[in-house]
Amino acid sequence: MTRHYATAMLATVIALAGTPVNGGQDPRRDTDFPAIRLRPDTLALFFNNVAGLRVRVVSAVVDGIASPRVFTLKNERGARYPRRPNEVAIFVDGGNATVRQGAPVVVIGIARTLLGAEMNTERPLSGLTDSERNIIDKLPLVMASSVDTPDGVHLIRSAP
Repeated sequence: MTRHYATAMLATVIALAGTPVNGGQDPRRDTDFPAIRLRPDTLALFFNNVAGLRVRVVSAVVDGIASPRVFTLKNERGARYPRRPNEVAIFVDGGNATVRQGAPVVVIGIARTLLGAEMNTERPLSGLTDSERNIIDKLPLVMASSVDTPDGVHLIRSAP
């Protein structure tokens, strides 16, 4: 029953990925490259199915910050399923994010495994510290090209 439900849920998410969804937290739509719209718990649960695809993580709050480049997200509201994974790591690609713990954010990027991120020739992971690597090593990873507030304020600043 659970496996059938999970398969049906994933098929629905992928089918609806290209349709306009204007939920309360993410009013903008990027028409050039559509992204699969997911919550952190859904991304963590179906990570093997969406790895390598462009994702938009919504209904998320910053849970922990390792550096301005690496932080973690969890669900905005309390998890409905307490034993379900609900945390993902974010690596900011090409700059530093100005975030604070508990702040709601919308992240757009490519879902990657750590090995996939390290072997990526276009955008390799560059010089991770031990604390950054410890977070990225344990969680599903999103190589973020955009980190915004729910009302559209861009939070990434170019690295000096």
